[in-house]
Amino acid sequence: MTAQYGHARFYHNVYLTDSYHGSVHLAFVRHTGKTETWLIASDEPTDRETFREYGLRFDIEEGFKDDKSGAFNLESSKIRDAEALTRLYVVIAIATLFLVSQGVEAVNNGLRREIDPHWKRGLSYLKIGLRYLPMVMSRGYKLIRKVVLLGVPDPEPVTSSKGDLSASSRIDRFLFKSEVFI
Repeated sequence: MTAQYGHARFYHNVYLTDSYHGSVHLAFVRHTGKTETWLIASDEPTDRETFREYGLRFDIEEGFKDDKSGAFNLESSKIRDAEALTRLYVVIAIATLFLVSQGVEAVNNGLRREIDPHWKRGLSYLKIGLRYLPMVMSRGYKLIRKVVLLGVPDPEPVTSSKGDLSASSRIDRFLFKSEVFI
């Protein structure tokens, strides 16, 4: 299966293996001028919207990293009891809400570059919030009084150290020259 750079192809009702698992729908695109390729298999018919929806999943990757190894090191807890793990997740959820809110507040107050020295935001809001706490204590800043998370797109999405575009704009990197439905 090939496609020219910037050309999206959509294949409907195809089978990926010799064994019968029902038909699937495929979406395939290669970024113009880059090596990135997306091939998405779906149980729903695919179109250009499929790429936008798939791109949204990258927005949660920084949260997974914070949970697993970045801030909470959840994998090293070695907890196997379901009830204990549930209680730990409740504590982590509350801490996440508090720290993300602190991070958002720090960014809104123009303090991001003091905490995250990257030209573009390189840390998750949780990590910014975590690093902001010592500043609060040492400089006499106030902690947030109420938790407010705005339901709007991130004005400064996180950018990887390799200079990739933000996760929320990944789909914008695909300049579609044409779409082919098969």
